[in-house]
Amino acid sequence: MSAGLQLLRAIIDNSARTVFRQLDERFFTEDELPAFRFVASYFDRYGGLPSVDICTDNQIPLYPVNGPVDYFRDVVKNRAIYNLYFQRQQDLMEMLQRQEMDRFVSTISNMAREMSSVDARQDTYTMVEAMQMVIADFEEAQRHPGMRGVTYGWPTLDDVTGGARTEDLITIVARPGVGKSFSITRMACMAWGAGHSIGFVSMEMGAIETARRVLAMGSGVNADFIQRGHVSPWGEEQVRATVERVSGMPPFHMMVGDLSKSVRDVDAMIQEHDPDAIYVDASYLLRPTNDRDLRKRFELASQTMRELKSLAISRRKPIIQTVQFNRSQKADEEMSIDNIGQTDEVGQISSLVLGVRKGSAPNETTTRNYRVIKNRHGADGIVFDTRFDHSPFNMDEIEDAQGDGTDENGDYDGTQGPAPARDEWTTA
Repeated sequence: MSAGLQLLRAIIDNSARTVFRQLDERFFTEDELPAFRFVASYFDRYGGLPSVDICTDNQIPLYPVNGPVDYFRDVVKNRAIYNLYFQRQQDLMEMLQRQEMDRFVSTISNMAREMSSVDARQDTYTMVEAMQMVIADFEEAQRHPGMRGVTYGWPTLDDVTGGARTEDLITIVARPGVGKSFSITRMACMAWGAGHSIGFVSMEMGAIETARRVLAMGSGVNADFIQRGHVSPWGEEQVRATVERVSGMPPFHMMVGDLSKSVRDVDAMIQEHDPDAIYVDASYLLRPTNDRDLRKRFELASQTMRELKSLAISRRKPIIQTVQFNRSQKADEEMSIDNIGQTDEVGQISSLVLGVRKGSAPNETTTRNYRVIKNRHGADGIVFDTRFDHSPFNMDEIEDAQGDGTDENGDYDGTQGPAPARDEWTTA
């Protein structure tokens, strides 16, 4: 099947209206143009993409394809650039032979502009176009009410954000030892359990340590007990059952950072495995792809943040990362975006900044306090608490309820029967 028809089928399968708006007839060969013109005419008239059945009924056969929309768009884009060169190469050779250098340079400049316009993704819109995009997004929200993105796994956070959205850079920030890695790993596990494929980059932990934490969260067995081999028969049964269960879940790919990975390595993982969401633990240890002439730590960190945000936009994926507060963030003061370590870039370009600290006394070791410091998709300043237990593992949100067996801190007080058992990998 031709590349242009493959692209149209991928666009229809994924309802990729934004990608379709970026196309014009330059991207398609003569035998593909009838299909493109039909889809374009239908889109202009009805405000949406035709179904595959409608295309077939109108003698436009579009056969199934396997791959992301951006892959097929890049194939067609590269073909269009090659065709622009191929159409002019004979003329260019003749100009050189006749030594018509001014004309040669002018033609090369025009070709460069045409190629740039083919290669560029749309970044300028009329207000009418932008409003039409808003309406399309609004209609999509009507058809699929509730979560607009990938779940974070805590009801309060999902409610105020709608989940992690495509093109978002989400930042979890805390002082060392508070639980950043546990927080981001639980987020990944909850999204995995909700049916999303995961890409996980650990810059500080190896594959076994990361997988051990994931296994602890799924089985409820303390990760330290698993490491030491000190697990009861019941616990071992839960661990082995969890390993069996996850074999039927969506892909969860891990990359071990070993203090040497760059943003380019993360991009390569995204392109190879196409995860729904990417989680980068200790992203401040990533190297930027473009680090020439960058020597100071804040310069390297700033460039890394910019590249991660650009990656989220270009690959249309949410990227969730962990960073650290600097020492000026005291344990007893309100968590602030101004106290994020190494660079101000983090707070400026993140769609969501979530601060984490230990719970209030006397529950510092068994609870964690989260504050939405910045939220581009809703209210900020929202605060919620979670458990931070390891035997069995539990990071559920603590509900603010009275008379249901909890004390003033939201902890189970034994007055309403046994403590409720919850599956850490469900959001119910």
